[in-house]
Amino acid sequence: MCDIMERLMRENNEQSYEKGRQEEKISMIKNAIAKGYTYNDIAEFVNLSVEEVKGLANA
Repeated sequence: MCDIMERLMRENNEQSYEKGRQEEKISMIKNAIAKGYTYNDIAEFVNLSVEEVKGLANA
């Protein structure tokens, strides 16, 4: 039982961490757009495609 709880807690922590990283990336993208950076520039900065940047910018 203890192993199951530990595994569930670890998985939950990993999911929370990834969600936080995604939210931070979205915030950075929106801030960069507000400062006048192009989608191409932002894509290069965050190592994503232009399409991914556009999608996250509208999230």
